Amino acid sequence: MTVFKHMRSGIFCAMFFGCTFISAPGLAEQRVDLELVLALDASSSVDQREYQLQLGGVAAALRDPSVQAAIAAGPLRRIAVNVVIWAKPTDAKQSTGWHLISTSQDAETFAKDIEALPRVQNGGTGIGEGIRASLIELQNSGTKSNRRVIDVSGDGRETFIPLETLANAMSLQQAHQLADTMGVTINGLAVTGDDLELFTYYLEKVRHGPGSFAVPASTYDDFTRAMTAKLLREISVQPVAMR
Repeated sequence: MTVFKHMRSGIFCAMFFGCTFISAPGLAEQRVDLELVLALDASSSVDQREYQLQLGGVAAALRDPSVQAAIAAGPLRRIAVNVVIWAKPTDAKQSTGWHLISTSQDAETFAKDIEALPRVQNGGTGIGEGIRASLIELQNSGTKSNRRVIDVSGDGRETFIPLETLANAMSLQQAHQLADTMGVTINGLAVTGDDLELFTYYLEKVRHGPGSFAVPASTYDDFTRAMTAKLLREISVQPVAMR
C-alpha cells in the first residue's frame, strides 16, 4: 500500500472560486479508477460509540470481499481513498492522507489505520466546511482519475453560521459550487435515527453532481451495511442513474 504525503485540510482556501490550493511536493501522479474521500461526521450529535461505529463500518466495508472484487474489476485495479473527519466549521479537519488500495492487504492495512483514529472533532455540523476540506484533499491527492467523489456521512443537517459572524465559513451551497468547478461528485449516507426526513434532506441538499446518490442507514448499527452498499456503487465503473 502507498500512503501519500498530504496537506492538512486546516489550510483553508478563499471563498467561492478564488481558491488557492497548495500542491504537496514530490508526489508522482498515478492513475487510479477512483479518487474517493470518505467524509465522516464527528459533530456533537455523534457520541463516542457512534463515532467508533462509523470508523468500524468503513473498515468493515473495505474488508468486504465484494468491495475488494469491485476494485479488482476496474480497468486499473486500484483506487485512492482518504478519510476526512469533520464537525465544527472553524476547526481544522482530520485526514488519514491518501491510501492506494489494490490488494486485500492494502485494504486491511488501511482498515486498521481507520479503526485507530482518535477523536479530536466535536461541535456543530459544518457539512459545507467538511466538503471544502475534502476538496482540498482531492486537489492534493497525487493521483489522477476520471472519477472524483466525496462521500458525506452524517446524522444531522447543516448548522451554518452566517458569514457576517464567522469569517470565511463555506455553506453547503457554496461547497457545491466549488465542487462543480473541480468536477467532483458528492454522495451521501444519512443516518436517520429519529429524523425521518433526514434522508430526503441528503437527497435534496447534500448529494450533488451527475450520477450522485444518497443511501439511508436507520441507526449507526446499520452503518456497515449502508457503507458497503455505497462503496460498491461508487467503485463500480458502470454508469449510475441519477436518484
